[in-house]
Amino acid sequence: MAQMVFQDIVNKRGLSEMFSIDSKATSTEEIGNPPHRGTMKKLNEEGIPILPHTAKQITMSDYEKYDYIIGMDALNMRNLARILNGDPEGKLHKLPDFAGKDRDIADPWYTGDFDKTYEDVVEGCHALLKEILEKTEGVMKDKTHGNKYISVFEQFDRVTGFFSVKDGASDGFPYDRKDVFTEAGVENCIPVWPHQIHKPHIEIIKEKPDTPLMLEDTDGIITDLEGVLLTTVHADCLPVYLFDDKREAIGLVHAGWRGTAAGIAPKAVRMMIAELGCDSSDIHAYVGPGISRCCFETDRDVYEAFLKEWPFTDEFTDKNPNGKYHIELKGINKRQLEMEGLKAENIEISRHCTCCEPEMFCSYRREGGTYKRMGAGLALSPRS
Repeated sequence: MAQMVFQDIVNKRGLSEMFSIDSKATSTEEIGNPPHRGTMKKLNEEGIPILPHTAKQITMSDYEKYDYIIGMDALNMRNLARILNGDPEGKLHKLPDFAGKDRDIADPWYTGDFDKTYEDVVEGCHALLKEILEKTEGVMKDKTHGNKYISVFEQFDRVTGFFSVKDGASDGFPYDRKDVFTEAGVENCIPVWPHQIHKPHIEIIKEKPDTPLMLEDTDGIITDLEGVLLTTVHADCLPVYLFDDKREAIGLVHAGWRGTAAGIAPKAVRMMIAELGCDSSDIHAYVGPGISRCCFETDRDVYEAFLKEWPFTDEFTDKNPNGKYHIELKGINKRQLEMEGLKAENIEISRHCTCCEPEMFCSYRREGGTYKRMGAGLALSPRS
């Protein structure tokens, strides 16, 4: 049960790329068996996808592979310590401990109370995820400058990128926060402001403009010119940043659900190859903060629009008992980019959900409509 509950939680937070989750037995009685029918019944009631699974015994190779080894009760913990020759790296934990509960999770095989077990497992899994994210928060803090923006592509000298947070947002379109431009080091660049309409139209900038450039009916921009600041505005839709470090070319797209369904990010890659001489294997991508699966609940028509164009849609969708769908736009964009030839290791996915982090981000959905817009920006830095 815990494996599928935890997988469902991380999927709905749009964090599936961060985790490899499995479950193994500490005894031999159930080896080869599927999950208990009572477990499957409870998971079905809660709308949690049941993953293909048969019981296998935990081994030392699992200890080497995973960062956390989680037991449900004291007997689990004793068996784990025995099988794994102790716990030299401090990986063994009992699930209720993360929630500050000094007790076991009762095995419903004996109690028959699957509801109580489910409640305890959910509580423990949420607490476990909270601890993991808090431990990795430092990575994100290193990329956040002051209270105004998150830095993008910091590992590269030839490109400067940012995504503004709530305190760096603008009053609608266009994004023209000169304080953010100055702090990010792009104040001398000429901004390009696309008027976005949630369609896959992309423009190429072939000549550096003398003054800020407005582009009508455009949701993506590519260029290989220095001193040009590509921008897009966001209030839940995803920014997708592209950088070819060999050809020194960049792209930035606004990928809401319509743009994602229409494949705007892979279209930008194809244009960079055709127009700028890029190679997909050299392109790096960052799918930035935006609404995640946890909050992007939609109706069947949106699900069907994705499924019509992208047969893998079900891998990134939860179908809920209420007839609604939760779709992971970040995962779909990543898969689309991989299909265009980008290397998986060259694609970074933001774990931030703009809808459920009100202290940090504006959200059109959470706020029932907002005039505030966060800005994405990307520019080639001058050669030193």
